Amino acid sequence: MVEIYRGCDRAVSSALRVQELPEYVVIGQYSGEVKDYARFGEKVQRLGHNHLHPFYLKPGLLVDPTDEEGALHPASLSMAFTNEAPPGERYNLLALYAQPCADQDPAVYFCTRERVPKGSELFVCYGYDHPREYPWADPDIDLDTHQRQQICQRHPHLSPEFPPKDPLVQRPQDVVEEVVRKEPVESHFEVGTDAWRTDFSDVVLDAPVYETDSE
Repeated sequence: MVEIYRGCDRAVSSALRVQELPEYVVIGQYSGEVKDYARFGEKVQRLGHNHLHPFYLKPGLLVDPTDEEGALHPASLSMAFTNEAPPGERYNLLALYAQPCADQDPAVYFCTRERVPKGSELFVCYGYDHPREYPWADPDIDLDTHQRQQICQRHPHLSPEFPPKDPLVQRPQDVVEEVVRKEPVESHFEVGTDAWRTDFSDVVLDAPVYETDSE
């Protein structure tokens, strides 16, 4: 079980507090309804927009923090109210995924990466590889990786991988990682000619074999 910092736990705090936050504490879960892409797509189509603040969990699955009308409610103290840092500001939070658990849905939590003074705005990077429609501060990926490892030493139920590795596709043990080149077939064209340069009949590659959970 991921331990949420007592000052931020909704079970012991009925109202939002303004207080200093220590380094490397979990301040909350990115809560909402876990949905597959099909269900989320139906909601987007019904509402006519996609500004619903989903957070990726794993291939085909995300968490939707909004209600049926696509609204976020302040009383929920949702982590979805946390913005990315604008240019010139620094990220004081990190997003970390929970370690996989067979009997629980995937989950993501926000943690402090440094001491956060009282009254500071919280900023978190939501990912490294998707485009933005707004200016944002470039994250330091190497520093993020290092600090996630430090946080996970204190919170072993969290994973330092961000995003998590794809658990749905695995290569068999006996699949060779390098491209295998078989015995060449002699080309029919004179070596050095344009026709020879564009003739690949003498190159035969094994088709890669993957093991998946699909039928």
